[in-house]
Amino acid sequence: MRRWLTAVVLLLGMAGTGLAAAAPAASAASTTCRVVDTNRNQSYASLQDAVNAAAAGDALLVKGTCTGTTVIGVSLTISGQSASGTKTATLNGGGQGSVVTVDFGVTVTINTLTITGGTGSSGPFGHVGGGIDSGGTVTLNNSTVSGNTVDGQGGGIATGGALTLNGDTTVSGNTAVVGGGIFNESGTGTRSSPVTMNDNATITGNTAGQEGGGIFNGPDGTVAMTGSATITGNTARVDGGGIFNESGTVTGATATNITGNKPDNCAPPGAVPGCTG
Repeated sequence: MRRWLTAVVLLLGMAGTGLAAAAPAASAASTTCRVVDTNRNQSYASLQDAVNAAAAGDALLVKGTCTGTTVIGVSLTISGQSASGTKTATLNGGGQGSVVTVDFGVTVTINTLTITGGTGSSGPFGHVGGGIDSGGTVTLNNSTVSGNTVDGQGGGIATGGALTLNGDTTVSGNTAVVGGGIFNESGTGTRSSPVTMNDNATITGNTAGQEGGGIFNGPDGTVAMTGSATITGNTARVDGGGIFNESGTVTGATATNITGNKPDNCAPPGAVPGCTG
């Protein structure tokens, strides 16, 4: 994925936050992990093993906690086992890199999963996409991306494709230099880079060492908020605690759905129509 921020900005951000680069290690499987390909009725000890064996369109069911990183190069649906509406399945990066990497042109739907413990994929100026690093199309339904940290862009998610947050999906408690919750880089050529928040989707409690505590929206990127989606309680050290919009487009923002972010809700001034404070 193209990372367009300058080396100077990111290097200053790394120094300011005290974040240290962590080189990704080889993926490892937890003994509590079980992944079932429901199309093939086959079980695997790691998500990567299941993905490697899957065909396009397969559905994978994750049980327990799977520790390690996964690169997805085929379109899939990945669901976490739940009990009485409570998520019980977790993908934990174990500090080894991006928990999930989605290749260009790939479509992935993630249901009722928690994604945590990621440190990002190596980029030219730091690590990117702690929880998810995507150049494809990703839809998160009733899932949580939390507790991921990078020394570059996109603590929770770095996306250069399409990202949709549905239901009660939450992006929370992630940290980066730029884009603590989500880093939305601009599309190139015919590739668009839209982020859509629907229903009760929430971005909260994320931190950026520089801009974009909740979301950093790059040039030509788009962010759309619908339903009861909120961006609240995020922090940026420099500007744009809720959203920093770098000449992209943001729609659906109001004085009530982007609130309580520090040092401000949106930046630069006037860049996010409808946002106040």
